[in-house]
Amino acid sequence: MKILLCAATPHELHGWHCADDTYADVQPISNNPTEHQLYAVSTGVGVAYTALRLAPLAPAYDLVLNVGLAGAYSPQLVIGDVVRVAHEVLADYGIDDNGTFVPLHQSGLRAFAPAPMELNGPPCPHLPAVRAITVSTISGSAELIRSNIARWHPDIETMEGAAVALVCQRLNVELLCIRAISNRVEPRNPNTWNTATALANLHRATLHLLTQLPPRP
Repeated sequence: MKILLCAATPHELHGWHCADDTYADVQPISNNPTEHQLYAVSTGVGVAYTALRLAPLAPAYDLVLNVGLAGAYSPQLVIGDVVRVAHEVLADYGIDDNGTFVPLHQSGLRAFAPAPMELNGPPCPHLPAVRAITVSTISGSAELIRSNIARWHPDIETMEGAAVALVCQRLNVELLCIRAISNRVEPRNPNTWNTATALANLHRATLHLLTQLPPRP
């Protein structure tokens, strides 16, 4: 199987080796212990860069594997956990109607807005399935966090996941999205983050997942 590993930033591709460690262009992974053809690319941070970079690339692959870090809302998740995203939504894509937020897919512009998406990639039962929200601004205040919880009931938050899901959905490309928890979604406090543990666990989980995927002709 021909697989594209994509992440927002180069450091989220920790553990994989390529000739150019900026991952600015698609390149084969040299330390590939699997039976699959593995390639990696860094898309850039946020929905716009991710969609722009991924859309022309995705159709050339059997599977897009989106990897990266995430913040956790769910109290059942602890820093270092690795999860599979099963549900995605562009959480702040909407209209401010005199102080009331209206999601764009529930507005008069619904024809131009992606609804919440279910991700149905290859099975990986060893990873817990979660609900994710994708935001343009990282949530770092109590008021915004409460609003996101009330509206979406998320388990995790990222800045790219829904863009990857939308591209793969529209182009009919199979997708898996796995994320490692590097921090809690709380009033911003980088002193409590642990990106090193999250990145190490993400690489181990990704490698295990890839070795479990059956090869295809």
